[in-house]
Amino acid sequence: MSAGRGPTSNSRSPEQARDFYQLKQRAAEYYRSNSVPQRMQQILNTMFYDKPDDVYGHLANYFANFAKPAAISRIVGKEKLDAEGQRTVEVEVLCTIKNFEKPNSYPLKSTKHPELFNEKYLASSMRFQVAIEPHVVEVQSLSNIAQLNKSVTKMLITGIKLPETHCVMIFGITTITSVNHFPCISRVQGPIITILDLLFALILKLAKSETIFRPPITSFSVCFTTMSNCCRDPNYATQDIMDKENELKNLSVQIALEWINEPLNSLLKGLLPANQTQVDKLLSEYFQRKLEEDEEHRKKDAEVEEITEPDLSISTITAPTVDKKKKSLKAKKSITPEKPIKPREPQEPLFLGSLAIGVVSLAVAKAAARLQNTSLYLHIASLNQEEPPKEMRMPLPMVSLLSCGKSSGGKLKLMKEVIAVPKPNLSYKQSLKMMMALQQQISKWTFTQKSGPIAMSHLGCWEKGFDHIEQPFEVIQEACNALELTLGEDLHLMLNCAAHELMDYEKEKYEIIIGVLKHPDEMIELYTGLVEKYPSIIGLIDPLRKEDEGQWCKLCYLLSPQCYFLADAASRSIDKLITDGLGENRYSGSILKHTNQTTISNFVQVAKLMEAQECRFIPGLTDVETIDDSIADIAVGLGARFIKLGGLCHGERVAKYNRLLAIEEELAQRGALGCAAEHRFPVISEEEPDPDSLDVDEGLDILLEFLDEIYKMIYKMPKRHGQNLIDHEKQMIIP
Repeated sequence: MSAGRGPTSNSRSPEQARDFYQLKQRAAEYYRSNSVPQRMQQILNTMFYDKPDDVYGHLANYFANFAKPAAISRIVGKEKLDAEGQRTVEVEVLCTIKNFEKPNSYPLKSTKHPELFNEKYLASSMRFQVAIEPHVVEVQSLSNIAQLNKSVTKMLITGIKLPETHCVMIFGITTITSVNHFPCISRVQGPIITILDLLFALILKLAKSETIFRPPITSFSVCFTTMSNCCRDPNYATQDIMDKENELKNLSVQIALEWINEPLNSLLKGLLPANQTQVDKLLSEYFQRKLEEDEEHRKKDAEVEEITEPDLSISTITAPTVDKKKKSLKAKKSITPEKPIKPREPQEPLFLGSLAIGVVSLAVAKAAARLQNTSLYLHIASLNQEEPPKEMRMPLPMVSLLSCGKSSGGKLKLMKEVIAVPKPNLSYKQSLKMMMALQQQISKWTFTQKSGPIAMSHLGCWEKGFDHIEQPFEVIQEACNALELTLGEDLHLMLNCAAHELMDYEKEKYEIIIGVLKHPDEMIELYTGLVEKYPSIIGLIDPLRKEDEGQWCKLCYLLSPQCYFLADAASRSIDKLITDGLGENRYSGSILKHTNQTTISNFVQVAKLMEAQECRFIPGLTDVETIDDSIADIAVGLGARFIKLGGLCHGERVAKYNRLLAIEEELAQRGALGCAAEHRFPVISEEEPDPDSLDVDEGLDILLEFLDEIYKMIYKMPKRHGQNLIDHEKQMIIP
């Protein structure tokens, strides 16, 4: 009887024979239920005629087609730092592939043996000594060993002295018994992940007719991803809120890590990464439950502690407005009175911990792309369209050249960013090369000028203080002349006005230059004159607050035939756009960021919604970013017209530009690179207000305008007739 086998039929007792028969029946049923005999017969019959050189490799490839798809085994949340050194979240997705929890690619990372990844590690057990260094394989002092393949991880094995029959322990794991000699080998095969795997794979090749016990792979990831931790609404970025932002970020990260490592880990276990819609649905439902729980807690707190508002709060707000309107009516030199501005809309709630939803959704999408051995932008394109497009176009980069806004230190506050956009018929590589040369010229100019403060902005461009609106355009024109570029042909400009940062709520006016205040009505004349003076301007970002609806509509009506009107801070969140729709399309494009609870499915949905209404979908970055470059794949996969990444400085922004370069090269190699179309500006018509939909304030404004026109007519009439009308009106109004 050979070792390791059961008793023969002659030596079995009746009970053993019955048990052995039942075991065979269960085995046969198990193999039949999994179609093993039929598939074995099929491959053996066909393989005999094919006669492949690598028999077992042929068998492995055949049976791999019947393996179960990779499923999520767990997700791990970790704390990382963003570009400003603030806390954010990284998510690691682990999948079960062919009964092992392992990655699709093989990064040198182990959660069980982190000590193995020092630059040089000496492991000694019995008389087996191994010194490990990364990157190339070299073997010395090893009899009967051929030179290993240099593409494998470098490992220097010295002083191997093994007794003929001895159990060798490597890091406490039994590996070989009865080692006699080592045959010649040419390469190490298999997934080379950790030093343990290298040792086991090497010993497996070196040992002849020996038993190898390889431990199961533990805790390896398919992908990593990070996302910026955004806790600030730009419309409410007051000093008090900014002081509390770090505290909010830390709390948000702590809550997000708790969600990821506990409930979300259990929620997504066993799901296929390729099923992005199902994953995002579960994530959104979980987040909705958290919102409902928070609302219940708030109601309970409100019942315990009632909050009452002062009775005089309404009168203190409305009184100045009434007095102001009365003065305008009595003025002799009457013009159309300045309407009081609308207060800021209530801030959209930023739920702490919501970062977990967005970053897990992105991590699952990246895992699915890697498991399918495809690029992330192709995977996202498949989510957006049933059939992948034959051609894909690169988004036009919106490259920030100068920042001369509120924080620049100069008198000028109007332009937070002066942005260059290359002409559409250039390749992305050509566009980036031109933008780099332009930024270098601007850098030379900034260092030759001694006046005015200058610094590198967090937006990736030079932050320069100017005193007049014309100065930034003069600098860019001078740089274009030095490079023999024609401004308005080779490249165009966009202005990020960031109007929400300019409003003085006490004076109810925009402070565009220190000491120069403009009412929203006056801003219309300012922008129309600016675009007329500089025809190279093809885009205005946040020229007004989102609350200035009337002025925004009028400005769009006047300039939309020749200019893009883009909303950044003036845009609603992606959640609001999906639930409420775009509504009245008051802008030709919206800059949207991947933050907080925004899932990949949300991105796909809002891109389709905006495309249906001829509104440009523009992926952008937050003020504080990480080095994750997924936004570039999202822009290409969803067919974005533009992408706003900031300037060509700072690693977290340059990483996105480099990713776009790689995508263009890949598309060109596949013959799937399309050309961007010429600029076409969506014309936004001026809509007349519906009288039935006017509220009390709007009706009062119209009445005051009507009365003011009457007073104008009265004061233009001869004195005698005008005085009679005024006296008659007083008799009617005053009892």
